[in-house]
Amino acid sequence: MNKLLVDGIYATNIVKLKDIAEKKTTKNIYGLVTETFTNSAENGIISQSDFFDRTITNDKNISGYYIVEPDDFVYNPRISTFAPVGPINRNKLGRSGVMSPLYLVFHTHDVEPEYLEWYFKSNTWHQFMRDNGNTGARSDRFSISDAEFFNMPIPIPPVKVQKAIAKTLTTLDTKVTLEKNEVEKFKNLKSAILTKMFSKEGENVPEIRFPCFTGAWEQHKFNDVSEKLCVGFVGTCEKHYTDKAHGIPMYRTGNIKDGFLVEDDMKFVTRDFHEKNKKSQLKKNDILIARFGENGLGAQYLKDEEANCLNCIILHPNAQADVEYVKQYLSSDAFRKKAFANTVGSTFSILNTTTLGRMDIPFTSLTEQNAIAEFLSKIDTLITLHQRKYEKLVDTKKAFLEKLIGGEK
Repeated sequence: MNKLLVDGIYATNIVKLKDIAEKKTTKNIYGLVTETFTNSAENGIISQSDFFDRTITNDKNISGYYIVEPDDFVYNPRISTFAPVGPINRNKLGRSGVMSPLYLVFHTHDVEPEYLEWYFKSNTWHQFMRDNGNTGARSDRFSISDAEFFNMPIPIPPVKVQKAIAKTLTTLDTKVTLEKNEVEKFKNLKSAILTKMFSKEGENVPEIRFPCFTGAWEQHKFNDVSEKLCVGFVGTCEKHYTDKAHGIPMYRTGNIKDGFLVEDDMKFVTRDFHEKNKKSQLKKNDILIARFGENGLGAQYLKDEEANCLNCIILHPNAQADVEYVKQYLSSDAFRKKAFANTVGSTFSILNTTTLGRMDIPFTSLTEQNAIAEFLSKIDTLITLHQRKYEKLVDTKKAFLEKLIGGEK
């Protein structure tokens, strides 16, 4: 990190936004600007056609829109999970566009634009907005007067420090993006391989096969390759929840992500509830399958510990089937499409055990199943490795953002 930031020895002045910015209200009355921008909480300022896959406005209805020039900032009052008081982003497209007068457009001076851009990506200014505005008549929009908005306090360190902060955070952001791309690359690779490593309906060999294996594949029913196939506890069990120290883990559909069981927002049930609901008890190498939401998405329970499950299908393969092989097939697009096509329910789609048990699974020798499972597991390991690196970088960037922008020493 830059020595200026490590030492932390610099003075920071607190100014009001109105001291370094002016509102812009130049309208497109002559129609000289034809491209419409939008301000997205996740993607920043982008062309409307890129955001919606089409242009919603036309030349006749944008004459009253504000012109947004390069490096102008735009406040969008629409609130979301990503922007609880609405996002403020900088036009980095290198060209002018127009935006609805519902947005607040301003240009800055006497401050490094990159530094201010990062300031608005932090949470530091959110409390000011909450103290001086509200959600107004519409719950999806934040309401604050222009006068109050421009009274927002902004910490302004020396220019060298502003540049150092912006450079540090931009470098981290680039690393985050690169690692995210690596995760997506390996996920796409696995998806493509999954499509070709399992035989398709009507075919007796897969498109890609290890050279040491020969012989025709078959289509078996899930009922024929399952030692256990049932539904876990169905319904609600909030009244049976307890704390981790005294409870038994209760896995739910939300704990099944990308073919793995995750323990985000984990719930725990009482031992009495667990003992009374034996059918939904888990044992090592059970596969949990989502009944609704992402129908068919499966994950393997790897622990040799007591656990229970809620609103999931439990499948335990028999001796003919490799557990990892079955789990990997459940991750394939081919299975997911069949699962979705066979769901029932008018309000939301549900996959049931009767339907799943009658569905086909491409089947080959146990030795070939083992080889396929081992190969795909290695790709999963790479995905997990890059996912962890990505998450660590995201956390690092967040910590640096709040430390450098929020003024923590």
